[in-house]
Amino acid sequence: VSSIDNAALNIDVQNEDQIAVSDNTDQALSTDTSVSETPKITKVTTSRQSAAAEIPEELPVFGDKEISGQVQDTKGQSVSAVSIQLHLQSPGPDAPGGSFPRRTQSGLEGEFIFQNLPDVDYRLTIPEQDIYGQVSYITRADTSDLVLVLPDKNSVTIQGHVNDDNDQPISGVSVSIDGKNETKTDTDGSYQVRDTFTINSNHRLGFLHNGFREVNEIVRISSNSITIDKQLQPKSDVNLTGQVVNDYGIALSKASIWLFSGSAEIERRTRSDDDGYFTIDDLKSGSDYQFAVSHTGHEKYKLNKLTITESSQPIRIELKALSTGTVTGMIVNAVGYPVSNYAITIASGSVGAKVVTSDNAGQFKAVPVYEGALQISSMSVPRSTISGIKLSAGQDLFLTLIVDHGDYEIFGRIIDDGGNAIHNAQIKLSWTHSSDGLSSSSNRILKSDAQGDYRIQNIGPGLHTLMVAAAGFKNAHLDIISEQQIGPLSITLNP
Repeated sequence: VSSIDNAALNIDVQNEDQIAVSDNTDQALSTDTSVSETPKITKVTTSRQSAAAEIPEELPVFGDKEISGQVQDTKGQSVSAVSIQLHLQSPGPDAPGGSFPRRTQSGLEGEFIFQNLPDVDYRLTIPEQDIYGQVSYITRADTSDLVLVLPDKNSVTIQGHVNDDNDQPISGVSVSIDGKNETKTDTDGSYQVRDTFTINSNHRLGFLHNGFREVNEIVRISSNSITIDKQLQPKSDVNLTGQVVNDYGIALSKASIWLFSGSAEIERRTRSDDDGYFTIDDLKSGSDYQFAVSHTGHEKYKLNKLTITESSQPIRIELKALSTGTVTGMIVNAVGYPVSNYAITIASGSVGAKVVTSDNAGQFKAVPVYEGALQISSMSVPRSTISGIKLSAGQDLFLTLIVDHGDYEIFGRIIDDGGNAIHNAQIKLSWTHSSDGLSSSSNRILKSDAQGDYRIQNIGPGLHTLMVAAAGFKNAHLDIISEQQIGPLSITLNP
């Protein structure tokens, strides 16, 4: 595209080898289309598929929508001073860290409001209280006059008998509901737990006794009296025991221990005690166990083939302590402008991560950081990863980290070949940068709204790839060089 004179861009994806660009302001957004320079669109490719490609959710931190309403009891009376949390309904692995959940309290008339929200789906929750049950409600941003009703609690009795695999009663079994209100079975194996619950709520009923496998099951409170009988199975005599120490022989407490066997269908996790000892019981004999031990500040221990039998002896795991260094530097965009208030995590392997935020000049400092290959990722939007960095013991490392951040934006509408808006189209803007052995990449992911509109803000300079996918349409791929605001950019998807 060599020249576009301040006109709305309409990208019509016809096939993989052709792109039609037209000055079609009738189908474009009614937004100011003036731009200071010509947007550069260098390539469009498409591929046919029957359904939209899977793209994990990633959302902007701020928006212009709000959710407001009132908290009431079942009689319609307002309830004040109730704690309310707002969660992203579908955050995905790349959701912006540190932004959600958001919290507020209901006012004197039960009123509440959450402001500056992106236009996505949310889940409002109210925790269980003394006389009210918990609340969970899913809604869209830009919702007002929402009423959250607190359900009443009722006195409920859960009772039953606990037997072994020979149908003999077991006395002294610990029975609890949601890990509390613990009671023990009597000599005939009977138990009774009383508490207040909301009708049709789910709770975890647990049974625990030495020599038997622990049982936890979800119980739905359907009435004021519930009877649940349980049979416990004896544990096996196969177990794994041992101790975790450092390279000086000093015990390491709270070391994370993981054991897995696909053939035995067993996966267990535990931690070492104050003296470094651990026990994993009720196992099956086998020779294909995978075993791993980790502890902050130490090299990870991993064994891919461990044999465990009834005669297995305790094992001693020695973890080597890692040395540390210092990481300082600058966070800038692709043309070298400092990026302030940008949060990143710096980690070495599986050991503890440092979280730092750049200051007003884009500078940051992380100390101490464990030696080894560093994994750097952002907690700010867009979610970025930076690789190719290694820290040596005692090293004072200075880094210039390049991220996709700036004042540019891309906006427009997703339509079909008849000019109709495509709602919920998946839109992904990707960016990569490599220099001096460092590789940076980021993804911004969102969906078109009910009018087919989309807007991506705070984009940095340079080459970006925009992908659009919707069920029943060909995917669209656009390579865009962002040097200014781009839009309205209407993209037509064909079946």
